[in-house]
Amino acid sequence: HPFETDFYRHEDVTCHFGSAVAALDALGHRIILGDGRRLDYDRCLIATGATPVIPPIPGLRESTRVFALLNAASARTLDVAMRVARKAIVLGVSLVGMKMAEILVRRGVEVILLGRGDQVLARGTHPLAAAIVRRHFERHGVDVRLGRNLEGLEDAGDGAVCRLSDGAVEEADIVLVCTGVRPNLAFVDRDQVEVD
Repeated sequence: HPFETDFYRHEDVTCHFGSAVAALDALGHRIILGDGRRLDYDRCLIATGATPVIPPIPGLRESTRVFALLNAASARTLDVAMRVARKAIVLGVSLVGMKMAEILVRRGVEVILLGRGDQVLARGTHPLAAAIVRRHFERHGVDVRLGRNLEGLEDAGDGAVCRLSDGAVEEADIVLVCTGVRPNLAFVDRDQVEVD
């Protein structure tokens, strides 16, 4: 937890660290914890984070060469893998995918950046600005391939053999999945809580 114990005591916060939420009864204004305890509330803020979306691509979940940023531990594991990587494929041209491509190139790794759409940073970026960003990345050595996707991969030796939607086959030491996140809301009853 981010604060010292005195902070919570001073702010009159009752903590239940390490207690998973099993269900939210929004109609009854009650939270049910994994151990069966029930906590009543007046107002409830759900701030349960998110989980990376792993696309249903054959071999993606099974590969030992695929990485997604989930938490500090996964970032440390990726950092170790990046130290010895020579070539990487980054799936996703969002801010996260672009930042990972930048970090990899600065470390001397050859990078292929794959995006299904027709521009980088598609959400909220004007096409002219997106084209400028793409050219900037390409000038710095990133191989940006738009309108393409990963169709499948298999581990091979110390890397992965990746089949792309345009028929190309690329070998990579690591594959980074930066294709979005899904909020952690499994405990929320959608009949009681509207989720947008």
